[in-house]
Amino acid sequence: MSFADRVKETTKTQGTGTISLLGAEAQHQSFVSGFGAGANRRYGLVSGDGAWEIGEGTVTDASPDTLSRDTVYSSSNSGNKITLTDTSVVFSTLPATLILDSSNNLSDLDDIATARTNLGLVAGVAGDIWVEKAGDVMTGQLEIRNSNPVIRLRDTGTPAGGTNAFVEFGGTSGGNWSRTGWVGDGSSGDNAITLWAEVGNLKLGDSSSSSVLTLIGGNAIFSGAISLGFGDLVSEQNPDVVNAIRLKGTSSDVDIVLGDTTGYFSVWNVADNKAVFYVNNVGDTDIAGDLTVNGNLFIGIGAAGVDYKITVDGETNDGVVTWMEDEDHWRFNDDIALDNGEFLVFDKAVGQGIKVDTSAGNATFGWADLLGDQFSRNTGATKATLTPYNGAVDAWQFSDGDEAYLTYHIPHDYVAGTDIHLHIHWSQTSSTVTGGTIGFKYFAIYAKGHNQVVGSAFTSTPITASFSSIDINDGGSGLTQYQHHLTEVIISGASATAALFDRDDFEPDGVVELTLEMDANSLTDSVAVQDPFIHYVDLHYQTTGLIGTKDKAPDFYA
Repeated sequence: MSFADRVKETTKTQGTGTISLLGAEAQHQSFVSGFGAGANRRYGLVSGDGAWEIGEGTVTDASPDTLSRDTVYSSSNSGNKITLTDTSVVFSTLPATLILDSSNNLSDLDDIATARTNLGLVAGVAGDIWVEKAGDVMTGQLEIRNSNPVIRLRDTGTPAGGTNAFVEFGGTSGGNWSRTGWVGDGSSGDNAITLWAEVGNLKLGDSSSSSVLTLIGGNAIFSGAISLGFGDLVSEQNPDVVNAIRLKGTSSDVDIVLGDTTGYFSVWNVADNKAVFYVNNVGDTDIAGDLTVNGNLFIGIGAAGVDYKITVDGETNDGVVTWMEDEDHWRFNDDIALDNGEFLVFDKAVGQGIKVDTSAGNATFGWADLLGDQFSRNTGATKATLTPYNGAVDAWQFSDGDEAYLTYHIPHDYVAGTDIHLHIHWSQTSSTVTGGTIGFKYFAIYAKGHNQVVGSAFTSTPITASFSSIDINDGGSGLTQYQHHLTEVIISGASATAALFDRDDFEPDGVVELTLEMDANSLTDSVAVQDPFIHYVDLHYQTTGLIGTKDKAPDFYA
């Protein structure tokens, strides 16, 4: 509330809007000079036609200065704004409604005691005299005495929209206000109630102490026990004579202890004061009894490159099971034995089995052979020659154009969807061979088993391909007499071609009929070129680890 003496100006403004001020009248000062710019400036206004208005407005220091008519306390227009005409006079005044007198509960401005009584205020003990004004500072203590006293800080906003009403505490620093804390709703963005010691610690006390609970730097310190209904949380010495925090149970129960000689966290059996569960400073955990888990048990934090171990402490050797994170498998440090009548069971789905190679990313199904002893099934003109090979041992010698006829059965441990490789085991008997190459050619057909509607008819057109220029000395020792050579070529792929089967067609009980032809003998010899011997023609396939299929007929994996 602002007041100023002898403020008076004129205005030519017409109507009910903001007044443009024309300057101070003689022996008076202007509104800007007397009040300064700002709100809550009380004014009296007389229009050129004699109408009058008492109100409150905002003074603006401008060219010209202006006075808004924000609030009308009374007027000749039934308390509403009057319409200005001609030249009007505006001046400072004190509205009667704002003057304290007996009608507004202050019956005697000179008798302080009577005034207190009329306002419902009672003087306290000596030294606690009332809230009196000394300059701009209120001193003393405030007491509200009533059967149901209430101090209410009421924000004009709604609780749902967030309020901002609080009580501040503090002192004077350098002549200025210095806040040390506050309580209330200190943010208009919410309706939470906050108790905040901004400078020092926050203490809560009772009849036993002024600091039963002390908050220091975000930590809570209790001077006594915390009662939990079934027991107390206390700070005391444990049975191992170490100070700790102990959650005390009943005499037949257990205590939970934070800090002792055994571990940083432990559970003690109250009956015999024995730690039965404890965790040390690096997270190692010991349990004196059994561990029963009725739900999931999770080990680790999912960190890349970190392996996790489960160790059984044995008398002679420890049993260790390790999860190898990068390799994505379990590793056992010893044998796995199954009791009599127990089994190692795999899922019946396709692709299940035993893989080899424990290094990261390299685990794969092992390989096995479908053996193909070429014998003497060919009795025609392209038949190989059974001739002495080494001493009393005979073998089949192949000239250009000689053929071997072979049949292969797809076993139940074949890994579905994997490729099949043709292997030819051969050698030569000359001690004077100097180099050169040989070449083979194959023809093959395939059919599924079990008289299926699709796939059980043999391939209408055999696949065929030649693989030539096989260097006899590619390994550096191939010129040795009787050296065992192994030549391999893949005969399947992602889709069927003139040279390849579709590997997705292979399944257990399928049959491959294959003809292998000696296509070209281009060996060189310092004496005389001799034809090579073929000992075995087999098919390499990937195996589930000799684990058969669930069923013996399609669908084999159902």
